[in-house]
Amino acid sequence: MVEKEPFQLEYERYAINRSLKKIGKRYGLKSVLEVPAAGLKAMPSLYSLGFGEAGCEVILVNPEERGIKIWRDLKLNAREVRADDLAHLPLEENSVDLVWNFNTLSLYKNYEEILKELIRVSRKYVMILCVNGYNVGSPIHRGLHRMMKVAWTHGEKLFLFPKNVKRLLEKANLGVVEVGVMNCPPWPDTVGFRDMKFHRMEKEGKGVEWEVGTVKYMQEKKYPLWIRLVYLLEVAPLPRFLKYPYAHLFYVIGKKR
Repeated sequence: MVEKEPFQLEYERYAINRSLKKIGKRYGLKSVLEVPAAGLKAMPSLYSLGFGEAGCEVILVNPEERGIKIWRDLKLNAREVRADDLAHLPLEENSVDLVWNFNTLSLYKNYEEILKELIRVSRKYVMILCVNGYNVGSPIHRGLHRMMKVAWTHGEKLFLFPKNVKRLLEKANLGVVEVGVMNCPPWPDTVGFRDMKFHRMEKEGKGVEWEVGTVKYMQEKKYPLWIRLVYLLEVAPLPRFLKYPYAHLFYVIGKKR
């Protein structure tokens, strides 16, 4: 079946790309490793596009070919690396400037071991990006799982909250240099109804072919006006605690000591 990424995902991709480009420039990044280059109910292997646009050398661990094809279509270079075990990457120590994970570290029981490996291959920084448990939609999503009697499949819940992820990085002997939010539109995230749809699809064993509007916008270098207007809310100069109720994602960046 063909699944078109909805408008919420189109905005999310725009906001993530803008945020990653800023992070790349702020920290002077030349190389970035995404572990793993997956996809969460969306076209996989595209979350590092913002780093690619910023001119970084991008390495993707276990990307899917359909995502790599889009990198080629956009004329952005991404190198592939395969790893059967994320706790043992086929990369040398201090290989890249920044190693990051998009909201999948929580799915692994040995997440501390994997984090240790991310630190090993990083030359400077490690970034963990997670769904924001303070968003108004998050408790609705968790309640919907209970009401529908669907097992929670989104990993360890400690990753829902910035203070926990910050503590995790500090425990791993990283110095936390930044905590921030991204993807902050005026609609709630993770309410869960779309999530239940995908749970049913997985049970029925149906595959998904993704239609990604973001590719067209990036190729034409022109995003819809509504996306650019919503982004003005995201970059409004508000304290972070005021953005938590509507931010969909948060990130924590740690620096090797």
